[in-house]
Amino acid sequence: MPVLLFVLALSLSYGFAKEATEVKKGKVIINGHVQLAKSSSKVISLIYSQLSAFPTRLSAILDSTGYFQFEFEILHPHDITLRYEKGTSLLYVRPLDSLDVQLNSEDFQKNQYPDFVVSGKNAQTSKDMLSYRLFNKLKHFEPAPAHKSTEEYVAAIGRRIATEDSLLALFNLKFQPTEAFKVWAKKDIIYRNANYLVDFEYHHSMQKTKFEGVLYDTNVFPVNDTDAIVSSWYQYHLWQYATNKYIQRDSVIQGLLKEQKKGETYRAVLKKIMATEKPGIGRDIVCYQILYMLSEEANNVFRELMKNSKVYVSTKELTSILNEKMTKDDNHAKYHISFFKSDSKEEKEIVGDFMNGLIAKHKGKIIYLDFWATWCGPCRSEVPHAIDLHNQYKNQPIVFVNLCLLSDREAWKNAIEKQKIAGENYFFDKDQSELLKSRLKLEGFPTYMIISKEGQIINRQAPRPSSGNTIKTVLSKLLE
Repeated sequence: MPVLLFVLALSLSYGFAKEATEVKKGKVIINGHVQLAKSSSKVISLIYSQLSAFPTRLSAILDSTGYFQFEFEILHPHDITLRYEKGTSLLYVRPLDSLDVQLNSEDFQKNQYPDFVVSGKNAQTSKDMLSYRLFNKLKHFEPAPAHKSTEEYVAAIGRRIATEDSLLALFNLKFQPTEAFKVWAKKDIIYRNANYLVDFEYHHSMQKTKFEGVLYDTNVFPVNDTDAIVSSWYQYHLWQYATNKYIQRDSVIQGLLKEQKKGETYRAVLKKIMATEKPGIGRDIVCYQILYMLSEEANNVFRELMKNSKVYVSTKELTSILNEKMTKDDNHAKYHISFFKSDSKEEKEIVGDFMNGLIAKHKGKIIYLDFWATWCGPCRSEVPHAIDLHNQYKNQPIVFVNLCLLSDREAWKNAIEKQKIAGENYFFDKDQSELLKSRLKLEGFPTYMIISKEGQIINRQAPRPSSGNTIKTVLSKLLE
């Protein structure tokens, strides 16, 4: 039976008393090998936290012998996710830890949460996480927001948290897990369930109704919780909490946004956060997330606000990351449309009519267009499937073209390199993004289109790479 073997090569461990409170950068290297079968995917993905609003995703391509490598830095101990085929594995890592993980590739083709074996230095917490997942037989929970008041909805989530806490207490008595696991599991229960709060907002948004009361109840879902950084759900909750309280439900801020006064908007948001939230890791992360987002979506506003960065963020590692983004010299900022070659890290300017030039360049070939943005989670999750699709049609007259819109240039280049985004990669600055969106009537991200061999757009809502046989059938038929 094919087995997937991972080796997480690290060299130093942190004491538990320190790990839950300290943000300290450390490199993680993951080496692995897949015992390949004919039907095995050639792509494996890893998702980890950098305390920003959205997770960081990496992709690795298996070589002909099944070998691959990940190398990345984390800021603190937390859970990371490995994704291969249909399966998902949770691991607990600290900066500079050491782990060996064995995954059965056939199990990962069949199951969403397959069994796996983990060993090595500090591996026990990961083992406990796997044992707990197998121990937890609770039915899937998804609170229905319809016909519920805010208080009723929050209370339903609170009851679920209490139920899971009781189950965790039984697990702890039976299995005697590590202290690191106990903290992680306790916090993960709270903030994983807190993620349902955004569903309540979405429901009322779709119904065009307003809700009263406090949705993000800090008594149930604390904001300034230092130990909670070990759960990746904590950072996502903080982003949702901050955008709800300080942006979406603030009439003054909404007014400034309508007037397109972005600099004034986020200066006011940060000022209010500093005046309202207690000093601590929660407030630091919220301010860091806002500044990090602006660095990718409104760089001029980011640079202006960074003049007072020490006022907003006191955590040394977080301010260091923001300062790196400030000082990074982008020699290609003047390029309106860019082409990037990841192998040589060379960026070239594209001039003239882009679409006509692209069609002329690939005359007689099918062009599969991917319109995406660096901040779009669904876009990033399509990458492993896109790589597989690209490899399947590698020697066919099909060209895969990725068009990145409304994003930060450096984030675009980093994503290409980290996720091994295959095909031709182009970047459009804000003005060119808006022009292309208008010309092609793009409504959102990701969007996929197909251009025929004759140079005509024949499908404006083409299937995604993750649709599997659906997109393969479409492309194969066009090749006939």
